[in-house]
Amino acid sequence: MNPAQILIAYFISNLVAITFFFISLKWKELARVLFAALFIWAAWTNWTGVRKTPDFYLGFSQYAIGFYRDIINGIFSNYITPIVSFIAVCQLFIGLGLLSRGVIFKIACLGGVIFLVAISPLGIASAFPSGIIWAAGLLVLYKYPFNKNIFHNNWVV
Repeated sequence: MNPAQILIAYFISNLVAITFFFISLKWKELARVLFAALFIWAAWTNWTGVRKTPDFYLGFSQYAIGFYRDIINGIFSNYITPIVSFIAVCQLFIGLGLLSRGVIFKIACLGGVIFLVAISPLGIASAFPSGIIWAAGLLVLYKYPFNKNIFHNNWVV
């Protein structure tokens, strides 16, 4: 991506994050579905992306701070596909969990918050501070007692 594309993506990501946050305050069911879609889309994007162009992920190091840059250029560079694949699976579980209720929903919210805060040191590559704003939206949802799940099954706790 060239600098202009990075800036456009940066501003769009932050605008979407702010929108998600305000939707989380007013329309919790809609926010839950939007966050689930975001994580499921991210899972698909990372899963397919790492198989097509794994070296793309090394580019994040130029925007990362301190030890994140060292990790990306070090151990991560030797295991890009398995690490990003694992991240994609976790993103998928978070997305599906956000469509649930009870303990599974709460764990998915916390997993999403941890993930979004953890990518923040990637700087502009993670559209910082969008991850923090999205995490705040998930924390709003975490406090809400969702009594229904989108799956309509009995195994959800």
